[in-house]
Amino acid sequence: MPFRRVFYPDTIVPVAGGVGSHLYWRINVTATDSTDGFKAQITEMEYRATVGGADQATGGTATASSNYSTTPPADAFDDSVTTTWVSANGAALPQWLRYQFASAVEVAQISITSGDNAARAARAPKDFTIQFSDDGSSWTTALSVTGEPAWGITETRLYTI
Repeated sequence: MPFRRVFYPDTIVPVAGGVGSHLYWRINVTATDSTDGFKAQITEMEYRATVGGADQATGGTATASSNYSTTPPADAFDDSVTTTWVSANGAALPQWLRYQFASAVEVAQISITSGDNAARAARAPKDFTIQFSDDGSSWTTALSVTGEPAWGITETRLYTI
């Protein structure tokens, strides 16, 4: 398994108070450091009910605004750093990656892991929001992150809502 460095950013703006349980959660990526045609990539993403808790993203359905043919959205939620979700080549930002849970869940922390080489790590989110929805079409922002520093290779960062 590749080395995984954990980074705790301080450039986050959470929503005041708890956000409750919701059926849909997504990351909406508005900026990355990518200089190639693939603008967004997330190797692994976890939604945790408690800080440091277990990943809840099991038994649901992953979708994305776009994806490269061999990197489906589900690969970002399979608990493996050897698979990944990548936006379609040439697809412009913003790009989103959504998870529909089997039933509504509360999220207190998310974990994001970057790609396994420098070009793939550059596609990790620089500016993004974490949003929730009960219908999959109307979204509320739970967390807004801007100006993330460059990601390391297979680096994991934790964000608390």
